[in-house]
Amino acid sequence: MITAAGKQFFKSITPPILVDIARDWRRAPAGAGGFEGPFGDWNAAVANSTGWDAPVITEKTRDISRAVRDGNIRFQQDTIARNSVVYSSAILAFLVMAIQESNGAVDILDFGGSLGTNYIQNRAIIANAVSEHRCNWVIVERPDIVRIGRDEFERDGVRFFETLDEASATLGRLPASVLFSGSLQYLDAPMSIIDRLVASDVRIIGIDRLLMSEQPEHEIFVQRPDPEKYYSASYPVWAISRKRFAEEMSSRGYALIAEFPQSMAGPFRHYGMMFSANRQ
Repeated sequence: MITAAGKQFFKSITPPILVDIARDWRRAPAGAGGFEGPFGDWNAAVANSTGWDAPVITEKTRDISRAVRDGNIRFQQDTIARNSVVYSSAILAFLVMAIQESNGAVDILDFGGSLGTNYIQNRAIIANAVSEHRCNWVIVERPDIVRIGRDEFERDGVRFFETLDEASATLGRLPASVLFSGSLQYLDAPMSIIDRLVASDVRIIGIDRLLMSEQPEHEIFVQRPDPEKYYSASYPVWAISRKRFAEEMSSRGYALIAEFPQSMAGPFRHYGMMFSANRQ
C-alpha cells in the first residue's frame, strides 16, 4: 500500500484536469460489449474468439494511427479518435519514475504499445529528451503491427520488435523501465513475461488499464468489444485478481508504489499500478 508521503507525491505531479478525468472514469458505465466466461483455460477462450490477429483490428489500428501521424486527428486510443490528448495519471507517474531511473533519459519498453499510441500521448512531456537524442522508446508488438511500425512509424527513438528476446539481442539489453498499457491482460501467460523482465533486471514496471477483479484467483474470459464503437472482434482476456497480483509481484521483488483506480468494464475495473524493484 502506498504511504501517505507517496500519495502526496503522486497528487503533486497530477494536474487538476487529470483528477477530473479519473473521477469521470470511475463513474463511467460499461459499454455495449461484454465478457463471456470464465473459461477453464486459455485455449478454450481462444477457440471461442476471433483473436487479436483479426484483420479488422490491424487495419483500423493502422488507418487511425496514420491519421494521427499525418495531423488529421489529434489523438487516438483503442482506435477511438479524440479531439485532444487524453493523459493517464498512471503513465505520467510511470514517466517520472522511469526518467529518474535513467538519469533524465527516456529508456522505456512499451509492451503492446500499438503503433506508438503511448509515445504520441506523451511526446510533449518528453520533448527535451527526444530533441537531445536521449529517447529510446522500444515497442514490442505482434508481427503484423511490427511490420507496419517499421515501415511507417519508426522515428525519434521509437523502434519496433516482435519479442523481448529480439529487442534484447538487437539493443544489447532491455530498457530498465517497462510499461504495460491495456496489454498485460491479453497475454496468454502474463506472469511468464513478468519473470522474463525480472531476469533482465528491469527496475520499474508501470501498468495502465489492467483489467482486475476482487476474486481470489485470476480468471479467463472472452471479451467482445462494442462493435459500433470499436470493431466486430473478440479475444481472450484475463481478469486479474487484484490481491493475488500484488502478492505475485511482491514475491518477485517488486514493491507496489502507487495504485490508480480507473474505468469500470462490466463487472471488472481497470487499474493503473506502479511497481519498483526492491533495492539490494
